[in-house]
Amino acid sequence: MLFETVFELHGKPLIVYTLEKFQNHQDIDAIVVVCLKSWIGKLEKLVNTYDLNKVRAVTPGGETRKNPPFRGFLG
Repeated sequence: MLFETVFELHGKPLIVYTLEKFQNHQDIDAIVVVCLKSWIGKLEKLVNTYDLNKVRAVTPGGETRKNPPFRGFLG
């Protein structure tokens, strides 16, 4: 996640391109972003800046790499 939020392509963070794909998919109603706790504010700002209105929550991941998907379901 850190990589995608830091690096940009054509002036846009890579994570935004990913979120826009989900945002524009007709079968997806809601998005929960799981990230490092220290990145929540930055991601919330990106969600607002790029009007990603399907994002329902930005939540911190777990202590291990296996925890974040589960935490996303808990929203």
